[in-house]
Amino acid sequence: MKDEIKSSHKTLTSPAEEYQNKACVEPIPTNKSGNLAEKAEKQNINNDLKKQNAKANPNPIFKHSMHKNKPHNNSIRKTSEIRQFATKKHPNDVEMQQFEYEEQVESKAFMDKDAIEQNIKAFAIKEHTDDYSLQQYVYGEQVKSKAFMDEDTAERDIKAFAVKEHPDDYSLQQYVYEEQVKSKAFMDEEATEQDIKTFAVEEHPDDYSLQQYVYEERVEAR
Repeated sequence: MKDEIKSSHKTLTSPAEEYQNKACVEPIPTNKSGNLAEKAEKQNINNDLKKQNAKANPNPIFKHSMHKNKPHNNSIRKTSEIRQFATKKHPNDVEMQQFEYEEQVESKAFMDKDAIEQNIKAFAIKEHTDDYSLQQYVYGEQVKSKAFMDEDTAERDIKAFAVKEHPDDYSLQQYVYEEQVKSKAFMDEEATEQDIKTFAVEEHPDDYSLQQYVYEERVEAR
């Protein structure tokens, strides 16, 4: 029985078919070996020439792509710095680290893309070099105060005083302007002691806030 099974496997292909298959698989000898060697040598020479040319004249597209990768590397470095900043600020609170990180990344994107007032942007960065969230906050406050100083400052002498006091800080300009306006109103309407009022004005002719301060101190001391 075993011999019958073996014989059935052996007779799957006839001797004639085996010969034909062998003939198809075996390569047919040719006299082209010399031509193939010449072609291979020429190919090697061409490859060497291409390599030398590539070194002498780098592909400008490749150079451009290398240049484009630099901001990406810089971005990775900045992201790492932000992560370190968040960890340092909240060393024992992982959730706060992540929150701080996300806030900083968002604020950095704002400062990079939306902070178009260059002098205010420079001021904000100078005030908070490593903190993008505070940079954005200061930038926003400064922009609002600049708009106020440009549009809502009817008292020209007080505006000039505020700008002189804080030439680069619009928020402090607005603060000083508003305080000076209130003190001027006090000196005009409520400073009824004329001799003390005269003294206060002579002491601080350009500063209404100090006029009010001196006036009130003198009245209280009388």
